[in-house]
Amino acid sequence: RRGGLAVPRSSAVLPVELRVELVAGSGEDETPLYQAVWRLPPPVTQGEALEAEFRMDSNQILELRLALAAAPEQAFEAVIENPLTHVANPRDARLRLEEIEEAVRTGQVPKEKVPDELARAANLMAELGQRERALEQLAKVLRAKNRPDAWILNRMAMLAGELGDAAREEKLFREAAAADLSWSGPLFNLALAQRRRGRLEEAAKSVGEAMRVEEKAPHFVLAAQIEEALDRPAQRDAGLRTALERFSEPRSCDDWELGWLVAAARMADDLPLLDRAREEQAARAGGRGEEAEPGGELPLLAGGMVPR
Repeated sequence: RRGGLAVPRSSAVLPVELRVELVAGSGEDETPLYQAVWRLPPPVTQGEALEAEFRMDSNQILELRLALAAAPEQAFEAVIENPLTHVANPRDARLRLEEIEEAVRTGQVPKEKVPDELARAANLMAELGQRERALEQLAKVLRAKNRPDAWILNRMAMLAGELGDAAREEKLFREAAAADLSWSGPLFNLALAQRRRGRLEEAAKSVGEAMRVEEKAPHFVLAAQIEEALDRPAQRDAGLRTALERFSEPRSCDDWELGWLVAAARMADDLPLLDRAREEQAARAGGRGEEAEPGGELPLLAGGMVPR
């Protein structure tokens, strides 16, 4: 049994969609085994305690249960047979990585295209859980380019964050922002990282910096989420209104915008908009012929941190 978990936000009307994740290992060896969404019925209050229970029997059947501590009858339950078989086969990624490395080593790749191929290799390393190696590879790419590259620095920052190196993550996001003053992505990602670590005032400043570069609807949603966590309802509501005014209809949003539109609709308790946005997400996932990545929010740890 695990305690110390909490509901991530309050809702009086709509369910709170809580993402349930099961992973094996930690750090570079972390592998996702199972993901689902638990729709917590309203009303729920941010900070309400949650308890997780899990048990594996001798037949490799895993039983998982997540419930409100104050209302244990409200629970998410799952039975997963042989959960370790849910691990994706990394063989294809390893083969592609070996092919790229061999092509570069033997001079099959034109010199001007080597940095791009090395960056592709780094992405495959990260996919295989080799984050430290991917970081080193991207550092080599930067040296080969002999100039700052915002995209590469931003990717390096994300890898540093996944490794739990907050100082390096922030430094790299700042370097990425300085490398391209017209792109708000690194500052937005920095705000996300700071929010995840409970550094809410810093997160509010970072998303404000991002909005001074580009005023995008998702920026205002993130700002509203941070203000909500800081218990500043007037600023939260103002940011949410601005976000909803700036969003296009779901079918006109790209995938990134659509995910933030879902978050905004949940915050606003706008059930018709939420339904339209989720229907569009489902339609796109079906069109790609693959399972949509579960949405929802991770529970909070005691102290307001998101468990990673």
